[in-house]
Amino acid sequence: MSLEEADQIRLAFVKFMEVAHLFQTTIPESTLPYPKKQIEQAMDICIKHLETENDKKTAKAFGALKVWLRAYTDDGTALTMAYNRLLTLTYNR
Repeated sequence: MSLEEADQIRLAFVKFMEVAHLFQTTIPESTLPYPKKQIEQAMDICIKHLETENDKKTAKAFGALKVWLRAYTDDGTALTMAYNRLLTLTYNR
């Protein structure tokens, strides 16, 4: 994967992070613009490039962004957990 492709994937991932507000810490993987492993690879390529360019501050920021991928899980688990949270909110009023 080229640096340009990696950066395109990284940018697409940033746009999809908005979904996190709906699902909190378990977001369906199907909402990602690319497979999770491909995004991780793209982020690693971008980080490595930034470190080579001695841009440690941005590399560190990209590394922090990569942590968000942990919130994306298989769709069944994410939807079940979101449903359970909604039930809890509904019955605790």
